[in-house]
Amino acid sequence: MRVQRRSRLFALVAFALVQICYPAPATAGRQDAQEAYRDFFEIDRSDARSLWERALDAIGFDRIDVGRSYALIAGVDWYPNMNLGAGESLPPARADIEMLKKYLTEQEHIDELIVLTNESFTIENLNYFLHSYFPEQLSKHRKSRLLFAFSGHGVNEGGVGHLLTQQASSTRDVAEGISLTVLRGLFNRTVSRAHHLLVLINACEPGGFIQTSFGDENLLPAHPGAHAIMAGGSDEATWADTRPSRRGSLFFETVIDGLNGGADTFPRSNEPGVSSGDGIITTDELQTYLKLTIRKMTGQIQNPDGGNIRPGGSNGSFFFLNRHRQLEKGIAEPWNHENAYKFGGADMGLAQEADSAEPADTQIAIGVYEREAGEVFRDCEECPEMVVVPSGDFLMGSPEDEEGRDDDEGPRHRVHLKAFALARTEVTFEQWEACVSDGGCRTNAKPDDEGWGRGERPVINVSWRDAQTFIDWLNGKVEGNPYRLPSEAEWEYAARAGTQTPFAFGETISTAQANYDGNAVYRDGKKGEYRGRTLEVGALSAENSWKLRHMHGNVWEWVEDCWHDDYRGAPDDGSAWRDEHGGDCSRRVLRGGSWNEYPRILRAANRLANEPEKRITGLGFRPAKTLLKP
Repeated sequence: MRVQRRSRLFALVAFALVQICYPAPATAGRQDAQEAYRDFFEIDRSDARSLWERALDAIGFDRIDVGRSYALIAGVDWYPNMNLGAGESLPPARADIEMLKKYLTEQEHIDELIVLTNESFTIENLNYFLHSYFPEQLSKHRKSRLLFAFSGHGVNEGGVGHLLTQQASSTRDVAEGISLTVLRGLFNRTVSRAHHLLVLINACEPGGFIQTSFGDENLLPAHPGAHAIMAGGSDEATWADTRPSRRGSLFFETVIDGLNGGADTFPRSNEPGVSSGDGIITTDELQTYLKLTIRKMTGQIQNPDGGNIRPGGSNGSFFFLNRHRQLEKGIAEPWNHENAYKFGGADMGLAQEADSAEPADTQIAIGVYEREAGEVFRDCEECPEMVVVPSGDFLMGSPEDEEGRDDDEGPRHRVHLKAFALARTEVTFEQWEACVSDGGCRTNAKPDDEGWGRGERPVINVSWRDAQTFIDWLNGKVEGNPYRLPSEAEWEYAARAGTQTPFAFGETISTAQANYDGNAVYRDGKKGEYRGRTLEVGALSAENSWKLRHMHGNVWEWVEDCWHDDYRGAPDDGSAWRDEHGGDCSRRVLRGGSWNEYPRILRAANRLANEPEKRITGLGFRPAKTLLKP
């Protein structure tokens, strides 16, 4: 106790001497900025540090020389031009921005906080603050630190990530994005002047920013350092946090968890007296925590990556002072990526909606698509009932460890799709007979119903070529965008309805949800009824989250694609894959399984092919429709 009181007294005396000998630095902040940029300041303090910290800093008593602290938080949570003008809300990005502002305001000694959101997130504003204002301030105030954080949609083109501005018209609109290589260039003057710099980016596919990876050495705050931590790998999607009570991205929610104590559990140095739990969280501690935590939570779907911004690397580190230790270890709630927003590419809702004031559902633009996502419509009395499937992206195929998987279901690859409409159920006998009565479907005027009945049962014993005659009939009846068979990618995307589990209903399936051979089970499912025939399309009330029925079972469904043995070279835009890359158009793809199949065959990723002239009891189809105006 005597030593502690003596040290504190010495520091306070030193502070008094410093106040006499060294006047406080000139006030920085809003008044130093050009007038057009002053409204972006959320915090502007002449010196927000406590008396004790300032005293330690002034005499070099602490090995961490704390200069001024700056932060720039950027993000986009509303994209008015997406979905062809209907707009798209990204509530987790908004939550990230508010969460970071709160933490930096209440837990960190930030002297100046700049916030650029939505329309203010522009290359012009970034250029001013990163290339002009901050370098000037950092030159005035030695040993200062700067934190930059972004949350919003991103996209990768040519190995380089782009942060999408509010002007982007889609999650692939690179032209309205800010290249990460350009952004890194804006940091050049800041890197040379800041003692500590840390960049945190949450966006899909954030490649091209990091110069070199972290080495094995410990990073010490006493030395200069310039680093970045990206929410995922250069070609990975990043996700929202769907754990109860969480509203932001998985990345920034975990960042805050780490700063509140989780990341203060890793030793950051071999120096005597420096160990885990020392109350100081460095970049390498935070990076290690994020990587281990998020990879484990997501099953390595999302893998944070970090490294140096300086080409030659650096052995110093940005630091955070841990004000609140983690209360208990191992109490994290489970995270589930199904139906979570992805920060680029996906147009799906949150499993727990982030903000009830704005809808999480994708909206399709009125007057361009003329339909809303999820809308059910019918173009004519005899036409199939259609439902609008939202635009978005997904991982097509199955993971290698999925039970029942076949080699033709890989490699998994990301596919980006525009909104389209898909028949809510399979085409029925009644609809087929309407086609025949109206002069269409002449190649197969009366398909055999096997004695099971007609009416609302799915039409069976129809070939791929027969299905095309029904499509032709629809297009002859209805003007505007064409009907067609769905592509294989569209079919799987619609069948999954935002999930990545084997079935839209989860890890297993039951005969209350689908019509199949219930004598067999999948994983921990239970045996059920084997009906031995098709069911009427409305017999089971189960539907996936996009209002589609019988995507699993009842009848196999023809799609447009020619057969390929695997997905190497497959298109990534959702289009039908025909004879490119060795496609065999003497066989056409079938999806979904049928009434007489085991449940593993009903998995969303399962594939089959048959001759386009083939007519058997398990084959049917459902049409799709393009929604973009010609």
